[in-house]
Amino acid sequence: MQTEIVQLRKENQELRQQVNELQSYLKDQGGFPPKWRLTPAEATVLSLLVKRGRVHRDTFEAALRLHARNKGGFVGDTLRQHVLRIRRKISHLGVEIESLYDFGYSMDNEHREIVRKAAVDARDRII
Repeated sequence: MQTEIVQLRKENQELRQQVNELQSYLKDQGGFPPKWRLTPAEATVLSLLVKRGRVHRDTFEAALRLHARNKGGFVGDTLRQHVLRIRRKISHLGVEIESLYDFGYSMDNEHREIVRKAAVDARDRII
């Protein structure tokens, strides 16, 4: 019984760390230029890709559920639809979001840097 409690506390702590990490990603999602016209869900997905490079489908879905819960909304569209729209909206940057079979999505370092630079450049022009 005692070992089960210890194991559950450890698992709980790990899950809390994951939630904290996802919440920090959501706080940073507003850094993309308005002209890209990303929805909050799309910004969440793109933010995870830019920060991590390779992201499991479950991580995306957890972040989208958390975002929806915080906004009082509902997850709605599938991850695949979000990625499709992001690809269209940032196609002018020439970046690629790669589908990873039975895993999720990835963006290589070069393309992540292009997105970061474009977002910073757009913010600098606004300010």
